[in-house]
Amino acid sequence: MKLLPSLRARLLRHVIAPLALTWLVGVMIALSVAHYFTQQAFDRALLDDAYAVATHVRHAEDGGLTLGLTAAACLRVMPACVRRRCRRGTRRISPKSNSRTSICAPS
Repeated sequence: MKLLPSLRARLLRHVIAPLALTWLVGVMIALSVAHYFTQQAFDRALLDDAYAVATHVRHAEDGGLTLGLTAAACLRVMPACVRRRCRRGTRRISPKSNSRTSICAPS
C-alpha cells in the first residue's frame, strides 16, 4: 500500500513554494526599479550642482581658472564646504599644479 502525501505537504509543494518564489522575484524587481530611479534622481541633482558651479568658472589672466562664489553660495552648492569654510571672493586654481586643488580653503 502506497502512502499518500498529507494535505500539508501538498499545500507546501503546490501553493506556498511558488508563492514564496513569486514574492521573492517581485521584491527583487521592485528593488531594482527603485534603485534605478533613485540613481537617476541623484545623478540629476549632482548634474544641476555641477552646472551651477560651472556658470561661475572664469579664465584668469595667468591661464588658470577662478571660481567667483560667495561663501554662502559655496556652502549651498557644495555641501563638502561645510567642513571646510570657503573664502569670500574668487578662488584660483593654478594651471601649473598637477594635483587637483580644492576650491575650498581650510578654516
